[in-house]
Amino acid sequence: MSALLVPTIALDLSLLQTLADSIDYPIDDKIIINNGKAGALKNWIKKNKEWKVVDCGYNKGCSGAWNYAPRVFTNDHWVIANEDQQFQPGALKQVYEAIEQNKDAHILYINQYEAYDFFVWTRKAVNDFGLFDENFYPIYFEDWEYRMRLNVGGANIHIIGDSSFPVKHGKPKPASKEYMDMLAKCKPINEDYFMRKWGSTDSKNPNYLTPFNRPGRINYWTIESERRYKLKGFWDEFFESPTVSLY
Repeated sequence: MSALLVPTIALDLSLLQTLADSIDYPIDDKIIINNGKAGALKNWIKKNKEWKVVDCGYNKGCSGAWNYAPRVFTNDHWVIANEDQQFQPGALKQVYEAIEQNKDAHILYINQYEAYDFFVWTRKAVNDFGLFDENFYPIYFEDWEYRMRLNVGGANIHIIGDSSFPVKHGKPKPASKEYMDMLAKCKPINEDYFMRKWGSTDSKNPNYLTPFNRPGRINYWTIESERRYKLKGFWDEFFESPTVSLY
């Protein structure tokens, strides 16, 4: 069963529409994780009835949105894309063919950059390496940290294509100053947590072989409420502003 999962903060639904319109391959479950305001996609879904919307009611963060896939849906794999992606003709067909041909892979990247703006996450990876660490909020370093686990644990990684793989960003313009200022407050806090957890931010060369350099499971993490509350405060200040804008 095929599944495509797309997190959004629902501030520019034209991005989601561009992504939806570019799909040229039959997908069983098309899922939007709405980290924005509840009901923000009410009108959008009337036009795009084949999509399922999970209204979180608040921003669960990038990690929390991705973690919805194995927590809620029973698929063996999930194609996960940022809302600002646009699939070129035949791209999704190549992805799903690669999934069928590499059923032992933990994760599939579309190119050698191993980026998480579009990737394939598998149940096998969840079983062996766990969920994304939700202490990283709202974004930054959640992908680096998971890549660290995969590299340390010797994961089976498959690269589908090269730098010319036919998927591109659909962003109309740079992110707003307010949005970037909010992320600038969050980034050093997330980076500090990453350093505590692995002793290095180089996913190819960790200083520790287990989280926090303690004996135990490679997939260990538990929510640190105080730092998470601080990060959410930065997000809420931005998102509840009367002039909130992603671009």
